[in-house]
Amino acid sequence: KAVTVGENGERIYPKTECYGILIAYVDDILCTGVSEHVQQIKDLLFKQYTMKVSGHVKSRYDPESEPLKFLGTAIWRGIDGVIRLSQEDYAMHCLRENNLLNISTKTTLPRVLEKIDVEERDTKNYEMVKSLCQKFIGQLLWMVTRTRPDIAPSVGDNASNLVLCPTTVAEQLKHVFAYVRGTMTSALRTLAPVEEEEIKLELHVYSDASYNQGGGRGRTGVAIYLCRVDTGEESMIQWVSKKQGMTATSAPEAELAALAEAASIGMYMNEVLMTAGVVENKTPEVNFIIDTDSQVAMQQIMNGMAVTVRSKPFMNKLAYLRDCLGLSNEQTEEKQIPLFRLRFLPGTAQKADGFTKVLTGEALTNARRNMGVDLVALPRGSA
Repeated sequence: KAVTVGENGERIYPKTECYGILIAYVDDILCTGVSEHVQQIKDLLFKQYTMKVSGHVKSRYDPESEPLKFLGTAIWRGIDGVIRLSQEDYAMHCLRENNLLNISTKTTLPRVLEKIDVEERDTKNYEMVKSLCQKFIGQLLWMVTRTRPDIAPSVGDNASNLVLCPTTVAEQLKHVFAYVRGTMTSALRTLAPVEEEEIKLELHVYSDASYNQGGGRGRTGVAIYLCRVDTGEESMIQWVSKKQGMTATSAPEAELAALAEAASIGMYMNEVLMTAGVVENKTPEVNFIIDTDSQVAMQQIMNGMAVTVRSKPFMNKLAYLRDCLGLSNEQTEEKQIPLFRLRFLPGTAQKADGFTKVLTGEALTNARRNMGVDLVALPRGSA
């Protein structure tokens, strides 16, 4: 059904009854929904194509069920009813392929390279080590984007330095693999199950930035959670850890860049989830929340100040955010509807902090807890 526009210019979504969601990745398909509807989809596909079923995850815990394998990720429902995702077998495959099975395990990640010593590029060894690093990064990114958000900043920083100093990067990436080896049973968890047929969910977006760590460009961190309205329990469904496209000249500029990224991704995710009926459309009220721990950046956006914004690209991001919040200075007759709400929270509660820098010790432990990464061994079938 089409989306309509209300009297005040707000988008009105028709009530959606979601029968199921189907995800396709090349020739691999994952389908979730009511059993009878999933079976109907399977029957239709089997009439058209030669296919096989790799497994399924039941709506209730079943000790006899084997984990479902999808794109190298094991998905299963634990005895506590929570669905978890693990790449334990894939990580072991990478360690074996790279002759790192006997590597000494570590529980910390390598420090960020703050000073880069550029290596010579006209040697055979340079190309060989660079190729090895590219292989390492490709394997680690397959984990980062699915079940291991805790290694995202370390992998990203090393990928940025790959061409300049592959030998140093190779050692750092081996350290990352040692950390993966030491946390092999890491699994990403979802929301706990509930007995009620319907629970209200909404989107929470956390935005953070590191300002010129080690010199040069900062790093943006965005963490997107599905949140239960009644209990506040959250489950991370998307995350971003990336070097910023331009060098910020102040910390508020770096925060503005991160907030603009968070707004763009949050609006897209919220649109998809509303269309699928996962989250409730609250238009003309605020659809979702973006949390930031930068009071200065928030004051600039809400009050129209630009004291510490010194370049036009960042001024544009400031204007973009004000438009999204319905705070534009343009004199128009149409009422602007805010697309999200901006909220301040202390840095200790910032759940995107683990995506902007490499953490260690208790900070890393807390970040993993916030991300929903638990140490839970992959079940190996019934006795």
